[in-house]
Amino acid sequence: MNLRQNKANVSQRGARPAFRPPRKKDKDMEPTVPLPLTRVFFALVILLLLPAQAQAESFTLTYDKTRQVMPLTAGATPTSAAQTAEQTITLFPDAYTNKSGQIESIYDFTKKEFTVVNHAAKTYTVYPLHSVAVQRLRERLHRLDMKISMYQQRAKDMQISTDVLMEDLDIDMMLGSRKSTRTADRITPQKKDNITTFTNGNTTLAALQLSGDAIPPALQRTYAHFVVYELTAHPAIKDAISAETAPFQKLNFINRDMFKNILASYAWSLKSVAAGAAEAPVIPPDYARVYHLSADINQAFKEALNPKVFDADAFEKKVQELVDRNRYLEAYLATELEMQTMSDKDAATNGPSFISGRNIVKHFEKAVYLAITQTPESKAELKQYKDILENAKPRAGELAWMIDYYIAVHTRAFFEKQKHLSKTDLEQITQASETILNTLKHAPRMKSVYQDAGDAHYAALGIPTAMLYWAHLANIAPDSDGAEKLAKLKADAEKDFPEYF
Repeated sequence: MNLRQNKANVSQRGARPAFRPPRKKDKDMEPTVPLPLTRVFFALVILLLLPAQAQAESFTLTYDKTRQVMPLTAGATPTSAAQTAEQTITLFPDAYTNKSGQIESIYDFTKKEFTVVNHAAKTYTVYPLHSVAVQRLRERLHRLDMKISMYQQRAKDMQISTDVLMEDLDIDMMLGSRKSTRTADRITPQKKDNITTFTNGNTTLAALQLSGDAIPPALQRTYAHFVVYELTAHPAIKDAISAETAPFQKLNFINRDMFKNILASYAWSLKSVAAGAAEAPVIPPDYARVYHLSADINQAFKEALNPKVFDADAFEKKVQELVDRNRYLEAYLATELEMQTMSDKDAATNGPSFISGRNIVKHFEKAVYLAITQTPESKAELKQYKDILENAKPRAGELAWMIDYYIAVHTRAFFEKQKHLSKTDLEQITQASETILNTLKHAPRMKSVYQDAGDAHYAALGIPTAMLYWAHLANIAPDSDGAEKLAKLKADAEKDFPEYF
C-alpha cells in the first residue's frame, strides 16, 4: 500500500469585489488610498481569486541497490552472489520513506520518529529517531575500542598513540558523523566529465554520477537526510552528495570491515523519478501498532498506557488485612508493586499509604528484605540471596512472581559485571532477561522492567529496541529517572549529530 496521501482538491471561491473605492463628496478630494498602494491591493485580490495551482510536494526516486561481499584479501573471489533489491525513496517536506518489498521505513523529522511498517502483516513499530544516530555512535566506539585492544595485544613493545588508533577511515566510512570523524582530510574528490570519484591515495572509496533531474528546492533538506541515513559512506562524501541539486544517477562505494575480514561493495542505480502531491507519509488506519513480537508482552505495553487510578483507602485496608494475618512479606511486595506501577510524583504523594508495608518487613522478614535490596558481590552471595528468596516464595502468596523477578535482577546484574563469561553464565543472563520481561504480564506498568530491559539492550548494542522500552517508560512515567535519562540522551544526540535532525 502506498503511504503517500493526495491533497484535497481546493475549491475555487466565487469572484466578488473585495474593495470598493469610497465615494467622493467633493471633486477636489484626494483618493483615500494612494494610487500605487491601490494597484498593489487589487493585484493581490486578483491573485487570491485565481484557482490554486497544484505544487509537487513529494518526489519519488526508485533505485536498484546491489550489495556484493568478498574477503578483504586482494584478488579474492566473492563469498556469495550479489544481492539486488529495489529501493523506493519518497521525499516529503519533513519526512522520507524507504520501501523495499513489503517493508517500509518512515523517517519523520517533525515527530522525530523512525517507523518500520510491515505491509504484509499490516503492522508498524515506532522508535525514537535518535536511535539511528546513537546506534552508529555506540557501534563506532565499540569498534574503535576493539581496534585499540587488538593493537595493544599484538604490539606490546610498541607505543602507539591512542589518538592515532582513533583515526580510522574504514570505521568512519560506515559509522562516522561530521563531529566524530578525524579522517575527512584523507579523502580527495576528483571530477571528470559527469563522474566524481572520492579517493584515499590509490583506493577509490566512492564514485558519483548525477542524473539530469532536479530536486525540488523545498525537498533539498530531506534529500540530505536520506543520504545521511541510508548510505554507509564517509560524512565528507555524504556532504558532497547532499550539496548537489540533482539526485545521484549512479553511486558506488565500499565498506571495509577488518573485524569480519570482508569488503562490501554497494551500487545504487536510479531507475525512475516521479513528482507527487503528497505532503507527508500516512500509515493506513487499519494497521496495528506493535511494540513486541510476543503477543503477551505486546498486550502489556498497550495496557500500560491506560491511566492508573489509586484508591488509598482500599490499598491501606488490604495491607492491614495482610499484616493481621501475619502475611508480612506479601504486604511488603504489594506495597513495592504499587509504588513501582505509578509515577514518581504519585508515589511521593501517596507516601503515607506505603509506610506500613515498607516498614513491617524489616522486623519480620529482615533476611528477605536484605536479599531483595542488597546487591550480591560474589557468586557465593548470589547463591545465598537466591536461596533465601526461593525459600520465601510460599510466604509471597499470589505475588511469588515478584520473588522470581528479584532473583532474575540479581542474576543478570552480577553476571553482566563479569569479564569472562562461560556458556552457562550466558544462559543464566538470557533466562534472567526473559524472567524480567515476563514480569510485564503481571504488572504492565512496572517501571523498573522497562528501564532494565532498555538497559540490557543498550549494553548489547541493540539501541533502537532499548530506546523503544525507554520511550514507553517516558510515556507512562514522564517524571521518572529513566525518562529524564532518555530526554538527555536525545538532547545530546541532536547536539552531536545535527545532520541527522
